[in-house]
Amino acid sequence: MRYRILITSVFVFALSFWILSRNISDPFTGIHDHNGARFGNIAKNYLKYGQETRLGQVEQKNSDGSFEYYTHYPPLLSLSIAASYGIFGASEGTTRIIPVFATSFTMALLFLIGYILWGWRVGIFASFLALATPMVRYFGANPVHETLVTFFASIVFLGLALVVKNKNQKLGYWLVFTGSVLAALSGWGGYFVAPATILIFWKLKTDRKIIIFYLSILLALFLGHFIFVRYLTGSFLGGELGGAFLYRSGHTLQEFGVLKLLSQLRLWASTLFTVSLLLTASSWIFFWRKYRNRSVWLIPGMFIFGALYPLIFSNAAYVHNYFIFGLLPVLAICGSLATFSFLARLKKPLFISPLRIPRLSTGENEAGKKEADFQKEIPPFQGRIGFILIPVIVLFLVAFERQTFLEALENSKTEELAYEIGTTIKDQTDKDDVILISPSTFLFSRKTFLSYYGERTLVASESDQKYTWRVLVDEPTRSFRLFRENTK
Repeated sequence: MRYRILITSVFVFALSFWILSRNISDPFTGIHDHNGARFGNIAKNYLKYGQETRLGQVEQKNSDGSFEYYTHYPPLLSLSIAASYGIFGASEGTTRIIPVFATSFTMALLFLIGYILWGWRVGIFASFLALATPMVRYFGANPVHETLVTFFASIVFLGLALVVKNKNQKLGYWLVFTGSVLAALSGWGGYFVAPATILIFWKLKTDRKIIIFYLSILLALFLGHFIFVRYLTGSFLGGELGGAFLYRSGHTLQEFGVLKLLSQLRLWASTLFTVSLLLTASSWIFFWRKYRNRSVWLIPGMFIFGALYPLIFSNAAYVHNYFIFGLLPVLAICGSLATFSFLARLKKPLFISPLRIPRLSTGENEAGKKEADFQKEIPPFQGRIGFILIPVIVLFLVAFERQTFLEALENSKTEELAYEIGTTIKDQTDKDDVILISPSTFLFSRKTFLSYYGERTLVASESDQKYTWRVLVDEPTRSFRLFRENTK
């Protein structure tokens, strides 16, 4: 049985990796590729300047020798991409390989969580449901913090599943603590695993000292980021960190109101998770009484993790649809549970067939007992091939409901002009040149792309800094002109 679980986990990971890596080497020209360009550029600077960065996320080295630091997020994503560059070289593919690995592991972890708590069928179908969503198939390969955070949060949920089921609690607690630390170092969304963890600890009547120690670690990491920012910039809120928090948080909620925010989040969820999955997952509420045991405690914990982040950082979630990525685990698990709960309620088979769905062995060993427990919680399928059709139909709907929208995202080329300018700058200028971009509005909106592909110091047209080249950009005609204009 253990080999079967291992083989299934590897299969889920391999399938996910294959699906997500199809367009991994495409240039950063899409509508959401600014993240790849930004953190790829920071990763390049880690390798370029080495110890001079002091592990800070450098966006560029100014003409006066100072560094322009990006302090809005913890650095683990950028450091991971830098490690990828150091091993495989810098490219779009080696930038995206980090979220591809993270998301592929997340799919395998969803299987393991479902298996431990409810059995093989719930686990495998949960991973397939998650993989079928446009959210995973598009943003799963996008270098955003949310993919890395959700991966480490899934490690936490796996640890909590082990603790809840009294299976190897030592390993479970180790996964909870390690996953929480790495999630917090990956992005602010990582801190929202804490309420989920505390909920489970409280339900299990965990020793209060363990809870205090756990919270102390996360608090130290949170405060440590501000201390690190002061070390880099001389201010606890340097690099406009304070302004970034205010902008991303709900202080601007008055501008669009609670109802409009919820409507926007509904739009993001229905397009990226699909209406099919949302309806299937939400229908689990009709079956929840069936699962009033320790296993079900993890579901509200997962929901708290995924929902609090976009609600706290409401302004950012209103603009950036991938801020709801963390809802993926709870939707996939609930969708799988609801599907099999519905099948268990059916009195008669939908189609008569001599073929029967194979059932896993329920021997006397530990793995067999686990499957036997699963059979008690979710009755068998009545053994008819017709009952395969409902999961297949659900999976088909989730995979193809928003196919046109997904293709539009994948084929978007909104940043081709910035890509062309950046590559031209790199090809025609020297590495020590300073490039003035005019108009400055183009620099402010496209700086991540120009920095990644140009690899030069960039200044705005209103700047009083000396420069050696000027780029004149005409966005309406999608044209530009690069020429030498040395003011040094």
